[in-house]
Amino acid sequence: MRMNNSELKEENTTPVISEVDINVEETTSISEQPFFQTITDSVEELKKGFKEPTPSDDIDVVSNNYDATITSALDLINSPTESINYVWEKLFPEGELCVIYGDSAGGKSMLARCILFAIAYGMEEYLGFKIDLPPERRKVCLVITEDSEKSIKTLLQKQAQYFEQFRTIDEPIFDVISSCEKGIVHTLQERIKDVLYSIIVVDTPQDDIEGSMNDNNVVRAYLNQLSSIGTKNNCTIVCIHHKTKYSNDRPPSKEDLSGTRAFGDKPRSVFEIRRHLEEDYSIYLTPVKANYEDNSFLRYSMKLIMDPKTLTFSFNNEYYPSNEIHLSVQKKDNTKAIKEKIIELRAFNPTMSQEKIAEILNEEFQDESFSQSKVSKIMNPTKKIDD
Repeated sequence: MRMNNSELKEENTTPVISEVDINVEETTSISEQPFFQTITDSVEELKKGFKEPTPSDDIDVVSNNYDATITSALDLINSPTESINYVWEKLFPEGELCVIYGDSAGGKSMLARCILFAIAYGMEEYLGFKIDLPPERRKVCLVITEDSEKSIKTLLQKQAQYFEQFRTIDEPIFDVISSCEKGIVHTLQERIKDVLYSIIVVDTPQDDIEGSMNDNNVVRAYLNQLSSIGTKNNCTIVCIHHKTKYSNDRPPSKEDLSGTRAFGDKPRSVFEIRRHLEEDYSIYLTPVKANYEDNSFLRYSMKLIMDPKTLTFSFNNEYYPSNEIHLSVQKKDNTKAIKEKIIELRAFNPTMSQEKIAEILNEEFQDESFSQSKVSKIMNPTKKIDD
């Protein structure tokens, strides 16, 4: 039942206690009675044993009870703004987990070593991207699981000859770690106590993971350990990884990393390296995930040119839409060239058979297979055939 204000006031009126209820002259104060006085004394003694809580104690209690860091959103909002710093501009943010992936022998390990040389040797930029690190922060590390020390030595010697001309640091720190008997994570946790690296390249983590590469929980737990090393020490961790087979016929995507989705979900930055289909010493470097950059950064691939003598790369500022570098697009371009070749052959010899044309096309376009029926379909697009 709804009440008005006057009724509420009447309801809240304090009842009058008469002398019949309590005889003030004959009754002592409750706190002065023996039984209640004992309770009061006990409570006071208990209070002495407790420490008055402080704000820091409250945080500790929360952390201990929930095994997590709980922070007020207002504290975060009112805290000073922090800019995102990079060990390599736009590509590798400081203290974060990153991934470079691609086909075998595609140049991903080669590029990773070049980046390490550029940082360790004091270069201010590499391939057009800034390296804004003071000399004391230019300590780098390469962890290898696939290469032997003998093979990596040969590769590093070739690359060092190129980077020597740019060296401004007298004694660069570029460590190579191999044969981690207790695992990469353990080795890095101990080593980084002595040498605070700015970037560590792990080539490759899949050789160090115990368990199935398709088990998301296993892979994520491992990556969490690497990420934790990076976060605590403001060190960028870059993992070299492989891609799934038969994925070159579609645009670059983090869904193409081999194994579980954790390799694409956990890192803050993910980049694909893909060989150019027509140029032997050209590759595409494509960002497929960059959490701290605008989405427009993900729309373009950078064409890099490799020098086979020095195993280094150059960049002529050539960008291509990342959705146009896959095999399917190239095949469409080949179709146009194939039609032009057929027209040329028929113009030279109008009576040339389709079988002969197919033979010539197989020699000139070795990435594709031609038969008499396929040539017939190209020459007569409306004709239905089973090929």
